[in-house]
Amino acid sequence: MTLTGRSVLLSAAVAMLFGCGVASDLAETQKKTNAIALALEKELGVKPMVSANIHNGTLTHVNVQFPAEGVAKLPVGELDTKVRTVVMKSFEKPPEHLVVSTFSRQ
Repeated sequence: MTLTGRSVLLSAAVAMLFGCGVASDLAETQKKTNAIALALEKELGVKPMVSANIHNGTLTHVNVQFPAEGVAKLPVGELDTKVRTVVMKSFEKPPEHLVVSTFSRQ
């Protein structure tokens, strides 16, 4: 096999290994966001939509969105504290940004 052929094979192998790591990270993050949503639903009685962004292996952003009518009577500070507690338990390192928001269904 020529040097060029070996280089192509090596590059392909490295790309496949990298792809497996990315897929594994995405699957793990999805499991954690689902667990966060279920834990918050159990505690608050309303299931939020939870998403997370990871950049180069670092948790950069977690977004937790609740239907407004489900959390309207809960003080903002209390909602924020409950969400932060669940998110911090779910990830090894805290996200760089945590956004807690509401949306209206109309």
